[in-house]
Amino acid sequence: MPLPWNQIKSCALSFGRTWAAAAFEDSQGKPFWIDFFEIFDITKRGFPKPAIVCNLAWFRVQMLACCNAP
Repeated sequence: MPLPWNQIKSCALSFGRTWAAAAFEDSQGKPFWIDFFEIFDITKRGFPKPAIVCNLAWFRVQMLACCNAP
């Protein structure tokens, strides 16, 4: 279910205030990206999703089988 725009906006503003003074890319890189993805409600445990990857792979195989059938 998509997030409401107001929630994304408020999370993005909070993120911007939190990371405005970031200065050390090496030590703050990973926490930065984790916090960034949390804006969109994507948690560290939320990706990658093997079930979706398997379903997409199956779908591609099915599409190739259909398109290449004589």
